[in-house]
Amino acid sequence: MYAACLNEIAYGVGRLLGNYHWAWRASEQALELSRAYRSAHATAIYLDTQAQLLLEMDRVEEAQKVIDEAIALLGEELTSTGQFAESLARRGMVYLRAGDLPRAIEDLEAARRAQTHRGEKLHLPDTLTSLAMAYALLGDADRAVEASTEALRVLAAVRGVNHQPQRILWNHYKILARFDRQPRLPFLRRAVRSIEAQAARLTRAQARRFRTWVPVNREILDAWAELNMPAAAGAEPEVDAPAALAGFEIPDAQAAALEAEGRRARLVAAPARFETSEPPAPSLRVP
Repeated sequence: MYAACLNEIAYGVGRLLGNYHWAWRASEQALELSRAYRSAHATAIYLDTQAQLLLEMDRVEEAQKVIDEAIALLGEELTSTGQFAESLARRGMVYLRAGDLPRAIEDLEAARRAQTHRGEKLHLPDTLTSLAMAYALLGDADRAVEASTEALRVLAAVRGVNHQPQRILWNHYKILARFDRQPRLPFLRRAVRSIEAQAARLTRAQARRFRTWVPVNREILDAWAELNMPAAAGAEPEVDAPAALAGFEIPDAQAAALEAEGRRARLVAAPARFETSEPPAPSLRVP
């Protein structure tokens, strides 16, 4: 149980607040405990967390080695589990970052099928948004928009319960911009609102780091600023929301995700050591 809590601190709190040093340390401790108890399944889960951390720290080659180890540990007997599908999707995300689009699409499509079959709606939006980005990089506008719209539909169906709903909205905005599709501004606006709703639950220092240290948040807010929009996400003139955003409200989706998945750690209860000084993570350009 303690190892699981450490992993949740790494994936569900430290990573989402941009404190990668703290997240990595917690993940390493979780891995050490799981290996001591010779739990291959738990070790694979914790390696999956490390692969995501490495991706966000722009250490793609290391992420590849770690996620390959996780999938190997799961083995053939666990290929029907939800964790296998999640790790398969993670490997697809690694391939995406490495620029290996055919392999990325192969893994992400396989994960999409498995998660759809199992009804895993909490993880499916992450798989779909990465798949959409892969198709966008191939220049396949129709498949990119279809997968991204499906990601939004599933996210709305679970009432925005996701660790980073702003990433899914941001990716949709970028895909629409890439293919000059309209309307797209509402998706950027919702991404900003998601960030601000999450930041509202943090201390002032944590909120500042949340906005500036988490790569995807930094990208979204920079894009918003470049459009010369007011600082308050709801202050600009309203634009008619597209059908994909119908009923899509995420007042506190990140906290909801932590609660829905039984997270022990809370954003508002982050340890005092998080307040210590730490340089921001490397800039990460999600394709």
